[in-house]
Amino acid sequence: MKKIATVFLLLAMYVAAEECELEYPKIEIRFADSTLWWRNSYSFFGVGPVVLQNDEWSYVLEDGYNCEKKTMEEAFLDSNIILSRELPAGYHRPSGINILFIYSLSLKKHDIGDVFKDEFLHWQQCGMLSLTYEEADSLATSLVEPLNDFVKGKIGVIVTDAFVVEAYPGANPTQISQWIEETCAKVRPQSPPDTGTNPNNKEPETPESLQRLKSASMGIVFENHVAHIPEYLRGEKFFIFDMTGKVAQKGFAEETIQLPDSPSILKIGARKPILCK
Repeated sequence: MKKIATVFLLLAMYVAAEECELEYPKIEIRFADSTLWWRNSYSFFGVGPVVLQNDEWSYVLEDGYNCEKKTMEEAFLDSNIILSRELPAGYHRPSGINILFIYSLSLKKHDIGDVFKDEFLHWQQCGMLSLTYEEADSLATSLVEPLNDFVKGKIGVIVTDAFVVEAYPGANPTQISQWIEETCAKVRPQSPPDTGTNPNNKEPETPESLQRLKSASMGIVFENHVAHIPEYLRGEKFFIFDMTGKVAQKGFAEETIQLPDSPSILKIGARKPILCK
């Protein structure tokens, strides 16, 4: 039993590293309505002053959002999502059209639609949009659910009066590749855990108890090699690993997930893996 528990711990570390990867589709958002912008079509730079701090005007909002935008930077709401205005090599922007590229890692904690809305409302607060806050909120909210469905593959393209959203199939900019490598290196296990000693003189938690605890806390019910997924976990990315650590199945969780007949490990979103027998 101790040997199985050790394998489980090692595999859990492997799962964390395996999950750190660039997610697809990469997103391209074209801003079809150029009248939204007070600034020219090639600039998202802040137009402060925004906030008076220590008797000096600042381009930083009260919540810490910096209105001076870089061409490529981490999203304010989630550092595992990168927003980029940098055109990839060989890409030609149509005249007068703003384009935003969104790259995300599987480590992200928020949905793309929510991150976009958060950024869009910050742009309004920074004075970048020719919209009231209420107008910006309504426009961004209308894109949240379609964007999330787009990422899950439920729809292939989004076309509205203000936005066109498509998958970007081209190569990654060098900075994006570097960001992926540096970020994933931080979660990659450096060495296996030392299981030779147990300072508390306690037996390691068995896979059976792990399964009971995690399934109970997450609300997952297992029955005849089928995992019944609670509503709040549906839409999350999942992996099924065999006992050698190979990916046997992956996708987005729906009402049920069919499990292999043989023992396997189920990993949903950022939750800890569950041993399924």
